Amino acid sequence: MRTVKVEKARLLAKLKENRESHRAEFLKAQSGYRAEVVEQLDKALENARNGKKIITYFNLPAPTDQTSDYDAAIEMLDWAVGDEVELEEQAFRQYILDDWTWKQSWGLSNSVYLSKSL
Repeated sequence: MRTVKVEKARLLAKLKENRESHRAEFLKAQSGYRAEVVEQLDKALENARNGKKIITYFNLPAPTDQTSDYDAAIEMLDWAVGDEVELEEQAFRQYILDDWTWKQSWGLSNSVYLSKSL
C-alpha cells in the first residue's frame, strides 16, 4: 500500500499530540543544555581564578527544535478541504508514526542533555 485515506480530524489530533511531545522533549533538552553550559562556564571561571589552564572553547551543540515541521503539517491540514486526507507512506510515517527523517539524529543529540535538565 503506497497511500492511505485517513480522517482529517483524527490525523490532526495525532499531529498535535506528536507536536506537544516533541516540544516538551526539546524544552527539557534545552534546560539540560543550559545547565551544562553553566557548569562548563563555572569550571572555566574557577580555573581562570585559580591560575589553571583556561578553556575558552566549548563544543556543546545546542538542541534543535523541529516544532515548525509539525506546525507546517498542522497548518496544511487546517487548510485542507474535506473530512479525509490521502497520505503517502512517507507522510504517514511522519505524521502518524512520528518517524521524521531528522528523528534519529535529533534524539541522539538531545539525549545528552535530557539527564541534566533542571
